[in-house]
Amino acid sequence: KNTRLQIVNLSMNGLGNDGALGVAEMIKNSSTLTHLDISSNRIGLPGASVISKALEGNEVLKDFKMGHNPIGVDGAKMLLKVITAENSRHVLKCFDISGVDVDKEFREMKLLYLATKKINISHGAILGEYVLGMKKVTKP
Repeated sequence: KNTRLQIVNLSMNGLGNDGALGVAEMIKNSSTLTHLDISSNRIGLPGASVISKALEGNEVLKDFKMGHNPIGVDGAKMLLKVITAENSRHVLKCFDISGVDVDKEFREMKLLYLATKKINISHGAILGEYVLGMKKVTKP
């Protein structure tokens, strides 16, 4: 059990879904881990699933970066649902999934949550919306 390590940067290590299992164990077994960066690791939906389960009971992680992983819209929503759950005890100040495109449902969940909590949530483009020049065009 980790009682000292606070900051872990494993970005760009090619962890994949198998490595996500180890990351999930680290999250579950650490009482001091406040900053975790697992960006650009080829972690897909299965990896996002095990990591989201590990985040459910976490009360110490403040900065979580998982951007540029192919978790898709479903993985993004899965992670967001964990941190926005009514019974969530998380203390996240930064949830970064930059480079991961999301949908309008994700955006609505995010906006609803941000109305009551202070957290920085970064993500990729919102699917179904396009920007041409300076004018926003919404796809029907």
